[in-house]
Amino acid sequence: MPPPSKEQMEKVIQEEKVCIFELDTQGVEQIRKTGINPICVFIRPRNYAILEKRLRTYSVESEEHILQRLAIAHHEMQYALDEEVFDKVVTNENLESAVREIEFFLQQVSSTI
Repeated sequence: MPPPSKEQMEKVIQEEKVCIFELDTQGVEQIRKTGINPICVFIRPRNYAILEKRLRTYSVESEEHILQRLAIAHHEMQYALDEEVFDKVVTNENLESAVREIEFFLQQVSSTI
């Protein structure tokens, strides 16, 4: 999914709203290049094996597509940890605890903005 335009993001900022986008690492880089400084959270699985198990269990995609998604995910997880592009990295071991961690983080940063 491509990132929103700078104009779309500026409109959200002017309206003092919070907007959530699902982006890959390239989309995050593109947004950062616009001069807008978003708060970026990377949600990762506990480990690569769990991600592979989830994809194979719940996916109806072909083996080739699963392997492609796993390769992209591996690259993005490595990038997120190595490049420090994200303001927060959350490990999704349990959905409820991951949501609480994100909510807590956003409350912390919103008080400093």
